[in-house]
Amino acid sequence: MPTPSHAQSTYVRRKAALRRLVGTALLALVVALPQAASAQRLSPEERIERRVEALADALDLSDAQALEVRAILEADLADRPPRGARGSGDRAARREQMEARRAETDAQIEAVLTEAQVEAYRAWRDEIAGRRGPRGRRGDGA
Repeated sequence: MPTPSHAQSTYVRRKAALRRLVGTALLALVVALPQAASAQRLSPEERIERRVEALADALDLSDAQALEVRAILEADLADRPPRGARGSGDRAARREQMEARRAETDAQIEAVLTEAQVEAYRAWRDEIAGRRGPRGRRGDGA
């Protein structure tokens, strides 16, 4: 039986090393992807908490103001239609309802704030909307 040449044995070793490397990388990917995906999916309560914290930092809210803003956002969440019902009906009508609800929520939040905080809130809100792009939060609207 002929002995493999040096080039063939090197090829076999490198191929085995590459298989181990690819296998390890795939294992790491399989473990990391679900964790990364779950980190992006926040519950509505977590989103409210993050928004209140962001507003408290941006507007220097007092504890009482932060509690009132949290209550407003929680009431807005409770008034939203169930997730399954959102897909039915006229899209333009749903958009109008959403914009009306958002305007009402903004007005309620502004009622809690001082004049200086209202100006800062509007600037903060416009900055956030600018980061989302021209078509809204999800980019292409798909």
